[in-house]
Amino acid sequence: MSLAPYGVFALMIQLGATLNAGTLASVAGYVALVVGILVLWIFVVYPLMVGATTKVTPSQFIRATREQVLFSLSTASSNATIPVTMRTLTDKIGVSKSVAGFGVPLGATMNMAGASIYIAIATIFIANAFGQPIQMSDLFTLGFTVLLLSIGAGGVPGGGVVMIGVILHQLGLPPEGLAIVAAVDRINDMFCTSSNVVGDTAVNTMVAGSENELDVEQSSEIQLEATRA
Repeated sequence: MSLAPYGVFALMIQLGATLNAGTLASVAGYVALVVGILVLWIFVVYPLMVGATTKVTPSQFIRATREQVLFSLSTASSNATIPVTMRTLTDKIGVSKSVAGFGVPLGATMNMAGASIYIAIATIFIANAFGQPIQMSDLFTLGFTVLLLSIGAGGVPGGGVVMIGVILHQLGLPPEGLAIVAAVDRINDMFCTSSNVVGDTAVNTMVAGSENELDVEQSSEIQLEATRA
């Protein structure tokens, strides 16, 4: 892992030296698409889901998860963010420790919605880049494989790239395409991790709300004190 940054640097040098301006623009568009969808998931989809199923409003949820988002962006690791996720749920949202203690470690391993989005878009991008677009008949295979791979993805930086390599082999796509997505993986991986951990928070909040293990008044008081401070 200590040599990984040098490998990524070498991939970026090769990418810049061998691709023309049009292809580089396509890569930039791919990154913008991945980041845009993940940001939508973090700040729109999850807050609305929580607001529709619990007494926590979307704005309260967004304020409560700010520290979690910033920490996950800097570490790009779901596992490293577990303590922050626990603190966000119990101290800022009011989820009981019993629900958070069970759901957070489980979610850090299995709930990889951000990874699913990232892997699916990267695979489709590589397929189109090499003139082998995904056919309608392959969409079910792609979706099912992405589901399984996202569950097995490691909660560490760069875990998604490994899964992309597996799915490229599964679908018979050129493995060289992995170099393109690996060169810009750090940017995508940051937002992918944030989507994963905020998704964990959203699911645990909804479960706590359904089980009467959510103290909304406590969370409101804590957030009000933080705002005043």
